[in-house]
Amino acid sequence: MGVLRIEPTQEMPEIFLDSYNSTLNFSGVSRPENVFDLYNTIMDWIEESSCDFKKEIICNFSFRYINTSSKKMIFEILRELHKISFDANIPLNVNWTYRKIDEDILELGEEFEELIDHKFNYIVN
Repeated sequence: MGVLRIEPTQEMPEIFLDSYNSTLNFSGVSRPENVFDLYNTIMDWIEESSCDFKKEIICNFSFRYINTSSKKMIFEILRELHKISFDANIPLNVNWTYRKIDEDILELGEEFEELIDHKFNYIVN
């Protein structure tokens, strides 16, 4: 599928998806007006790119804020990536970056980690 880049706004995160390097990057604030438009685009990209992931999948998250609707969609993304990883027998590396003072973002990562039953790498920024 190639590369998908979405520029950040005050409501939307910066998103850079690169199937050539099996890397997905999400950072910033996620509270888009229409969460389904944004995240369904990403889910479509993942579905179309799933065959491109050969050696591993690297998923980097560095959110400052995530609204409730975005949390549900991020969970769906993680669940799909976990499934692709399992089916293709390739590692999924989830890097969850959070600010030292932001326990909410850390706890969200821990919740996702438990829900998809997959170990995350936590990085304090």
